Amino acid sequence: MKNISEDILFAKSVLDKGNLVAIPTETVYGLAANAFKEDAVDKIYKLKDRPKNNPLIIHCHSIEQIEKYVKEIPKDAYELAKQFWPGPLTILLKKNNLIPDFVTAGSEYAAFRIPNHPITLELLKSIDYPLVAPSANPSNRVSPTKAIHVYDYFKETIDFILDGGDCIEGIESTIVHFDDGTPKILRPGSVTFQQLFYVTPSIEMNQEIQDIPQAPGMSKKHYSPITPFITIEKIDLKKIIKYQFEYPKIALITQKKDFISVKNIDVFSLSEKGDLNQIATNLYDTLITLDSKKYDLIITELAPEVGVGIAINNRLKRANNI
Repeated sequence: MKNISEDILFAKSVLDKGNLVAIPTETVYGLAANAFKEDAVDKIYKLKDRPKNNPLIIHCHSIEQIEKYVKEIPKDAYELAKQFWPGPLTILLKKNNLIPDFVTAGSEYAAFRIPNHPITLELLKSIDYPLVAPSANPSNRVSPTKAIHVYDYFKETIDFILDGGDCIEGIESTIVHFDDGTPKILRPGSVTFQQLFYVTPSIEMNQEIQDIPQAPGMSKKHYSPITPFITIEKIDLKKIIKYQFEYPKIALITQKKDFISVKNIDVFSLSEKGDLNQIATNLYDTLITLDSKKYDLIITELAPEVGVGIAINNRLKRANNI
């Protein structure tokens, strides 16, 4: 496929012209553009069919670069940044006038992160502007964790895909907001509440779903396959079999290896022994793969509500579409 490679210099040339590049991160692939060019950013909204009231995450290569674009970094935010950047943490900070309003959907706060991927960090260091980069998928579809996922979504309509291999985290970044001085988790992600609490004990969990998102990834419906999809608290074969009256062929996703043998129910395990990090890494790839197999229904077992399991369940529950 001619528009997929590891060529960082070519990726830079595409971005410099105001065009789009899919970039790898440790979480998911992002659809990147020059954050200072309104026409480039507008291409992201159009290609993704993303509502203009949904703000974008700004990707930078260092804390020093981010300091140029904000009014201040609160002490607790700085402590989190030192601990988790580069990494899967996004922090909302009061922006200065260098960050355009079209990036933040008019908000005075901008979402920043430093991705922990060597290829993308090298790209970010080679350019003199930050990148906005929401997940590289059509709005409300499952986020891509492989370059081929991005290609399958957009084919030749995307200018270039910078191939950085498979994403190792598999779940989008945790988003933390500093507003009234108390840090709040707006979206759970790969950095867990326990990890954040260890650095900043005043942190609170706030997963309010809003009609107008306060931060990226907070819309009511997100991360959903096209195939009818539901979640269940635990495996209940009697209940699952009842679904076959309406949905004859079912894909059942379990959190650990489960030897279930029922006609027309195919079982897919995200982890041999229920390892939450492995589940997170495999989740989106499994959903995207099964979505292409023409099942009548996908049923997914929820993860234990601990650690990154909180973020996994956040995504799964918002993917329900029946």
